[in-house]
Amino acid sequence: MPVMRWMEKELDEFQRAAADAAITRILTKEGINLAGTQWMKPLGNGLYEFRVRHTSEEINSLNMPSTKANGVHRAILLRFFLSFHGKRIILLLSAYDKGKASSKHRQQSEIEIARKRLKAWRRMEK
Repeated sequence: MPVMRWMEKELDEFQRAAADAAITRILTKEGINLAGTQWMKPLGNGLYEFRVRHTSEEINSLNMPSTKANGVHRAILLRFFLSFHGKRIILLLSAYDKGKASSKHRQQSEIEIARKRLKAWRRMEK
């Protein structure tokens, strides 16, 4: 549950709403079919980067012109690193706010955390 704890602790209400909408309306419905789209990039060995760049309102309306909240521009740049198990289970392994920490080092660090967690989960599955 590290990703859920991160969402509760680090994201504000606006960001949490966007993350929740993206996960429930986009990721859980489309799953692995998102690979190679603007939403998800394959990173190899079953690991994917899920990109959230839109507000909850934009995601819910599926009309994504800009990221605004109460008429004020708000950038959403959340990244989730995940894997799939079967057709229905999505493993959220790591996440961060790229808007706050956009360095390549931070991204690589989060990818490594996700890879370690995925490897540990696979060991438990055997």
